[in-house]
Amino acid sequence: RRYHPDFVQRLVRDMDLRIFRPGELIFKEKSPAHSLAILFAGTIDVFMNGKLITQYAGCGIEFGESALIDSGTLRTATVRCSKVGECLVCLLHSDVFKAAFEEFPDQKERLDEQVRMRLAQLTLKDIEGFVHTDPKFIHLLSTISDVVTAPWGTSVCEPGEGEEVLHVVCMGRAVIERPHSTEEPLQVLSKG
Repeated sequence: RRYHPDFVQRLVRDMDLRIFRPGELIFKEKSPAHSLAILFAGTIDVFMNGKLITQYAGCGIEFGESALIDSGTLRTATVRCSKVGECLVCLLHSDVFKAAFEEFPDQKERLDEQVRMRLAQLTLKDIEGFVHTDPKFIHLLSTISDVVTAPWGTSVCEPGEGEEVLHVVCMGRAVIERPHSTEEPLQVLSKG
């Protein structure tokens, strides 16, 4: 789904166009997120935990969308201008989006969907078993995936659900238990 043209026109009024030099930092992982970016020209490198996850090139690639979901959000990845050449990037501050969402509230749902998919894509690309997977398959998986952060002791699925679901542990430890049983867990999965 595309954004409504009137919503896009509203955003264009407040764009901040910047040129980034080869290797220059655009967004830093775990830093406060205050803006979304749109790549107009060039190539960007995306890193998670210091590891190159993917590259994007060409016009119209947006990144940093999570900044627009909640205030206080931290960046999930580091983004740099590729060493290949300069990048032309448009930055849109979260305040601009919030004002536009007041005028176009239905567009927020589209953004939420887009952020969920991008987070799932980045998370899947960071998993060892998916590193060399076709990007189209990663995209397909991201449309049906959710990234869940669960504190220790929290169930991610209740007995009777989840039999047809793939759970991937990206960080921490997960315990697979037998429903209503005092026996040892079926399996303990750990990562990181």
